[in-house]
Amino acid sequence: MSIRAWPWMCLHVLAHRMRAYNERISDLVFMDIPGRLAKTLLSLASRFGDPVQAGLKVPHDLISGGNGPAGRAPRVTRWNKALRGFRPSWVDRA
Repeated sequence: MSIRAWPWMCLHVLAHRMRAYNERISDLVFMDIPGRLAKTLLSLASRFGDPVQAGLKVPHDLISGGNGPAGRAPRVTRWNKALRGFRPSWVDRA
């Protein structure tokens, strides 16, 4: 790789990070906890979900521990309350 490609690569990486941070900040400002939880669950399902007959199964250890800080909810109990608010057919906690 030539030395001339390095500035463009760095610019590409910085632009990608800026877009990601901008999306996170706008989610924190404009979305409520159930919306952020739904977005987090959909992201985890697309990255780690295993196809099953009923849909996608996400390993429980991915969604149980760190949701409070990841979604900037003050307590994990708010995440649990939001999770209970989803339709049972959409999220199965089994």
